[in-house]
Amino acid sequence: MRVAITGADGYIGRKLVTTLEERGEADKILEIDTGYRRKWVREVCGHPLYEPPMRDTCVKVNVARGQVVQLLREFKPDVIVHLAAQPSAPYSESNLRRAKFTQTNNIIGTLKILWYVKGCKEKPKIVYTSTTGIYGTGIQPYIGEGFDPATGIFHPNLANSIYHISKGFDVENAYLFYRKGWIDDFVDLRTSIVFGIDPDTRFDVDTYFGTFYNRMLYFAVTDRPLTIYGTGKQWKPFISLDNCVESIINAMFLDTKGFQVFNQLTYQEQIKKVAKIIADKVEKITGKHPNIVHISNPRVEPEKSSYEFANRRFLKLVDKVEGLEQRIEKDVKTLVDLMGGVV
Repeated sequence: MRVAITGADGYIGRKLVTTLEERGEADKILEIDTGYRRKWVREVCGHPLYEPPMRDTCVKVNVARGQVVQLLREFKPDVIVHLAAQPSAPYSESNLRRAKFTQTNNIIGTLKILWYVKGCKEKPKIVYTSTTGIYGTGIQPYIGEGFDPATGIFHPNLANSIYHISKGFDVENAYLFYRKGWIDDFVDLRTSIVFGIDPDTRFDVDTYFGTFYNRMLYFAVTDRPLTIYGTGKQWKPFISLDNCVESIINAMFLDTKGFQVFNQLTYQEQIKKVAKIIADKVEKITGKHPNIVHISNPRVEPEKSSYEFANRRFLKLVDKVEGLEQRIEKDVKTLVDLMGGVV
């Protein structure tokens, strides 16, 4: 199998590449990334706790602005895993320039991937990571996988940020291409909050690019307050980095064709409870006493939300679910090692 991966230098992409190499499940891998994630993090004065150097095998082509279509024509992939995007909601809403960039970068980049496949006689599978944020925040109590379970109608884009709306637009375009017969094999993995520290990939802890779990774990280990927006009673979906990558690989090998949507999550919980689990586990392992502090919520969202994501179909793409508490113990040790054993 020949696999092209866009966003190959990102948090998920880099771990995906190294895992495929370790397993030997791809005959040839084309890594595509400009390294812009590094630039964006520094632009907002972020300081990654860990950022491995960019791999020499990564081809620096901008998916939205560069000659990615020509690159794919030459490579002739069997599968395209499309991860490339500006992935931060706070970054996308910090000023007009970044808002415009996020939408043009993300939407045009995906459109070019779709257009490439449209022109192929033998059409490659596209595995795309969108976001559970497409569904909106606390709008309905039960959320099916892409399609309304009662009516079968494709779920509308009800995203609550400029970044998330761009991902919803991507999926709408993909569904249009599928209905027109221009693509015939599209897997939309609606990615939830990814948690986990791994020395194979980067580790961001700033408020723009660090995920909730990763920031909270870092704050707890370094004796900083775990800051939670509002009441912390908002329910959120989560998945470990290893389960995220594993499900992408299993989606690559799916025999069934069509337009398939999976809610990529293994765990659902209130934000304040996740913070409490992290604080308690870190205290048990390190002897520190992390404090949880509630601050004013800058987001426009219900202070208390309760909803359930369907994920029964998705769980078939995961060999073994990695639990939150199980992962914390592993991550604390990895974090201590990354910090030179000093916490």
